[in-house]
Amino acid sequence: MANEKSSIEFDMSPEDYINSLCGGERSGSSESKATDDKLVLKVERAKYFPNELTTEIVSRLPAKSIARNRSVSTKWAALLHQTEFAKLFLKRSLLRPQLLFCVLRDGAELHVFSTPQDQNSPLVAAVQQMELPFGYGASIPCDPVLGLSCYARMVSIDGLSERRPVIVNPSTGQLLFLPKGFILWDQVETLLGYEPFAKQFKVLIMETKPMYTDLGFYGDTTQTVSIKGQFFWVGHLKDDDDETDDPSIWNWLRLVNYYGKLGAIVLDHYEVTAGTTNFELWLLQDAMEHIWLKHVCVLPSSWENLVGDARLRIVGVTSDGILMAPRFVRSPLYVIYYHVEKKSVRKLEITGMEGFEGSYFFTYCNHVENLVELKQRL
Repeated sequence: MANEKSSIEFDMSPEDYINSLCGGERSGSSESKATDDKLVLKVERAKYFPNELTTEIVSRLPAKSIARNRSVSTKWAALLHQTEFAKLFLKRSLLRPQLLFCVLRDGAELHVFSTPQDQNSPLVAAVQQMELPFGYGASIPCDPVLGLSCYARMVSIDGLSERRPVIVNPSTGQLLFLPKGFILWDQVETLLGYEPFAKQFKVLIMETKPMYTDLGFYGDTTQTVSIKGQFFWVGHLKDDDDETDDPSIWNWLRLVNYYGKLGAIVLDHYEVTAGTTNFELWLLQDAMEHIWLKHVCVLPSSWENLVGDARLRIVGVTSDGILMAPRFVRSPLYVIYYHVEKKSVRKLEITGMEGFEGSYFFTYCNHVENLVELKQRL
């Protein structure tokens, strides 16, 4: 019988299938029944189905739903905590990357949203994932790495305020403060990376002020990118005759991960506007020999009408091309993709953030859901 059930084919959504396993019942109010993140599974009916089939279906649910279902029973906890299940879920997530948005309202609240990333539809709805306290001493989250991000905020411990790094999993709504001893001071940035060989997440804490080295250059640590476990940032060679120590010129340069290669996008201004006609994309070919390949990206004639009065910044690179997004929530709200090879542009309008107009707007690309558990601690 078990073998017969393991070969069952289904043509319904994962949510509907699991609901059928549970007898069509969900807990909570009528509103919660319509949302995946409120889904609670009943075990007694599911026990008649093979674990392989259940694992296959559950792995297609949102990460937040899976995180909630871990506490349903010991049987579900054992199934959903398996390493192989987490690997299967991450493998699926890597095939469906998301855009992640952080909206800073009134300098006190950081609202985190997400949408599908590379869709042909001209319109997509954003879903709110979590809300984070912000306030004095907080920093903007760094680029997400395999589903996790990091930012700094003030915490109160034994009546004293300390600035601590915080690891965040937007997909599950969980967070983790780094242990005591990782106290941050002003003018520092927290960066999150992943070491693929050791399979470890690592936090790098760097000063944001110009960092002079023995090599005779200073680095602007606010312009960083992580590629295959390595961090890169912009450096400026110092000349004895150069009296300019202002690193603000690097606001016109954006480091990107261009399909596994280090890329640098050079602009004639730190924002992309309707008046921008082109920009340069430099790709590192040989790090030892300092060989770069230059591409001139010419924007199409429709660019001025497409952008209007928006002021965009370079976010990163997706499978649809170079992503640009505004610095503030506007109406209508949209992001723009520029495909380097095709020299084409595409506008994606985003709904779901009405009421946040004028708030600071931070966009991240290639975000994936991950089931890594984080438990808040001080």
